[in-house]
Amino acid sequence: MRRHYHFRINTPSPSRKDIEKHKDFDALLERYQQDPLPKRTTSSPVRRILIAGMSLAAGLAGWFILTNVPTDAQYEKQAGAYFASQPYVAPPLDQTIQKEYAQFSFDAAQGGTYDGRNGTRLHIPTEAFQDAAGNAISGNVDIKYREMHDFVDFFLSGIPMAYDSAGTQYQLESAGMLEIYAEQHGKRLQIRPGRAIEVELVSEISVSDVEEAKAYNVYRLDTLQRNWVYQDVDEMIIVETYFPELPEAHELCTVQESFQLELTALESTEQLALSDLDRELAAPDPPLRPQRHNGTDFVFDFDLSALLQAPESHSLSQEQLDLLREGTLWQLHPAETINRDQLAQQWDDLQLRPINSRDFQLTLFKGAQQLSVVVNPVLSGANYDNALAEYEAAMKQYELLTALRADQLRFKRDSVLAHFAAEREHLNARYQEAWASVEIEPPPIRHKVINRFKATHLGIWNCDRPMEPKIADVKARFRDESGGALRNRVGYLVDVNKNTITRFYTGRTAKLPINPDTDQLIWMLTDEQQLAICRPASTKQVQTDQGRQTIVMDIVDRPLRNEIDIREALYSSL
Repeated sequence: MRRHYHFRINTPSPSRKDIEKHKDFDALLERYQQDPLPKRTTSSPVRRILIAGMSLAAGLAGWFILTNVPTDAQYEKQAGAYFASQPYVAPPLDQTIQKEYAQFSFDAAQGGTYDGRNGTRLHIPTEAFQDAAGNAISGNVDIKYREMHDFVDFFLSGIPMAYDSAGTQYQLESAGMLEIYAEQHGKRLQIRPGRAIEVELVSEISVSDVEEAKAYNVYRLDTLQRNWVYQDVDEMIIVETYFPELPEAHELCTVQESFQLELTALESTEQLALSDLDRELAAPDPPLRPQRHNGTDFVFDFDLSALLQAPESHSLSQEQLDLLREGTLWQLHPAETINRDQLAQQWDDLQLRPINSRDFQLTLFKGAQQLSVVVNPVLSGANYDNALAEYEAAMKQYELLTALRADQLRFKRDSVLAHFAAEREHLNARYQEAWASVEIEPPPIRHKVINRFKATHLGIWNCDRPMEPKIADVKARFRDESGGALRNRVGYLVDVNKNTITRFYTGRTAKLPINPDTDQLIWMLTDEQQLAICRPASTKQVQTDQGRQTIVMDIVDRPLRNEIDIREALYSSL
């Protein structure tokens, strides 16, 4: 008698056809594991043999599926390959949703100082730039720069914060970042060898101890090597300190108020001492490079000997008088649009008034007629060659004096900083002892700081301290509220107590450094360019001592039109 057996003791493992059809091992594994088991009944010997065979087959199929969940090494390889295939600096959103650049222009031969809105200062030396071929640049140069200070800035910029040092991975915690470029006629320029932009980057840092401000360095982003490059120690100056407000009933409220007052007084005294140094060691004035007549623009040639012999008749500085040498011509400023025919006549008198070190206002008189134009002193032929030789000799002397002043200033500044650092350390020790006496961790404090460094290249500069390598990672997969998988994209994680951002790759699984003892925010972008967020309260629920877990992300149903929208969505989720 033919027997028809239909065994459902073990649930059927997925076939090769199923695998090829779906290629979604997570979904197959879930379906396989969730298929209901039928009730067991008494089996005949033949049935038991077949059951054993089916169990073995199912066990092998389950092993096959589970081994296709990436191992640590496989995940690292996949994540590394993904990020290597992307631009090193990869803004995640449209270019219109970016931190805007500030722009200013100056004469390359003169250099200049630019003061930003929040107090940041850029001092650009004379003749600081060259083109791609190494030729020195003259004329107006356009500077574009922007500052980045928090995790939203880092996210929008797409700048990575991971740092590889001799094969050890660190995360950089930032005290402020600066991106700066120079252009002329739309073409990018370079900083000449031996020149540097002196930067005073104003920012804020959060620390648990006053002495933590010592641990910051300066790094430059090398996009070719795809890594941060250590440049120098950050010459950080604390300008102001902010403390969290304690309730009046708190047993250390008076101690904190006293510490804050003493620290503020100490910082003010330090700033005055540093300012006195700058005044005491005055910077030498740079010589002005002579300008050659371009051979095409209209020029005046008139005798200024009478003007120079009567100092009371003009308001020219010695620097400007040095420009008025034998053979000086007066070339119309490039921005002048006056009809040249109006100038080509005899004039009875003139008046010359300086506008800046390069530009002069020339007023011509003839009877009741009067005409004013902006002109520049220029030279040609041997007169220019001789003036250039004198300038180059003067520039060498200027550079020598500048280097000497820098050495003297550095020595005296280091002495002042060391003195106040010792005072601050003594004050901080008393403060820490007070908190230790009641066995309570002191609350974090914030410093307003000035990061001082020299930018020898154009590009991205970062004032940071390397954070210790993470101890352990949590394996997770991500779903949206409807159960849809969020894969093959970049995820972002921030710790509210650390000014950095961690990027991670989300494949069929992901590894990320979750710390349940702190508030951490996780987010990523959906295919529709919406934010998918896991808030700190939910992140704290992730079990760090278990296997792979599923994290459900909330979709923020609001348009992301600009930086303000991004900030509101992320900060409101903290």
